[in-house]
Amino acid sequence: MAAMRQLSEPEPAMLVAGLIFRPAIEIGPVLNRLLEQLRPLGPRALLEASEGRPFDFTTYYEPEMGSGLIRAFAAFRGLMPQGLLARAKEICRQAELQYLDDSGNRQVNLDPGLLCPEKLVLASSKNFTHRIYIGRGVFAELTLVFKKGSYRPLEWTYPDYRAEWALEFWNRMRRYHLQELRAAG
Repeated sequence: MAAMRQLSEPEPAMLVAGLIFRPAIEIGPVLNRLLEQLRPLGPRALLEASEGRPFDFTTYYEPEMGSGLIRAFAAFRGLMPQGLLARAKEICRQAELQYLDDSGNRQVNLDPGLLCPEKLVLASSKNFTHRIYIGRGVFAELTLVFKKGSYRPLEWTYPDYRAEWALEFWNRMRRYHLQELRAAG
């Protein structure tokens, strides 16, 4: 008879974020402020932010945020327990409120995620068939899986996360994350 497996915590992950923002916003100060708020969860410093690219995959955010939006990704140094993803989403939502325009519209959209050696998981406040509820009004979405030497998109992966430049960014962050895991033992 096989022994019942003990429940245990998974390896910690790298906290990452997807950012969509208005061209007038300087993203460096936004990331620094966000890091201060996220630090109790584990991230210690900004590792890297991707170059901003035109966010022209959809017009979903334009009614609230306007046109000419920019997409970037960020990754943070320091390991974070995977069970804190919902809390990270709450913090990102609070950070968005600090960048409302005079009409009360967001100028910055911040979506946190967990980068693990085998996958990239995003947090969302919206339910859908491929999202799992993880508490606090937050759903988790498996967005990329690591196979054959690279992260690979899934059927529902957003077009900007499957872009070649994005996959290069995530693969580079994975290499750093593996070094961090080895250093932590």
